[in-house]
Amino acid sequence: MSDSTARKAIELGRTLDRKVIKGHEAEIERLTAELAEIQAVVDKLPKTADGAAVAPNVEVWYPSPHDDGVYKIRNVLKRGACYMPKTGGSQVNIQYVDISQCYSTREAADDAYKAAEAAKGKTYWDGVLEAAEAAKGKT
Repeated sequence: MSDSTARKAIELGRTLDRKVIKGHEAEIERLTAELAEIQAVVDKLPKTADGAAVAPNVEVWYPSPHDDGVYKIRNVLKRGACYMPKTGGSQVNIQYVDISQCYSTREAADDAYKAAEAAKGKTYWDGVLEAAEAAKGKT
């Protein structure tokens, strides 16, 4: 395609866009305002370590520094969540964790756990913070 043909195609596309939009300006403005309101609500929601917004009762994953493994948590509260780590007995041990220490996917939590394990010379939370930064690029 020559440059002049490409330019004509681009201009035709712009003209069609203007024709489609014409007459719908009020609806576009209404939807834009509604989207801004929705975004304001989402911005207020707590975020996981990998940056995902979390509402009550959604599923998150927690790489526990105290136990061997990653826990799925479904009972998310306003800013935190409770989980029951493996105890090996009949003892009930309920732990509270801040949402910012959880991940939106099992894979991201596994990566954080592995990174924390690999960084045993450092503190666990140094590894979790590094993994959170790495996970932000994956979501």
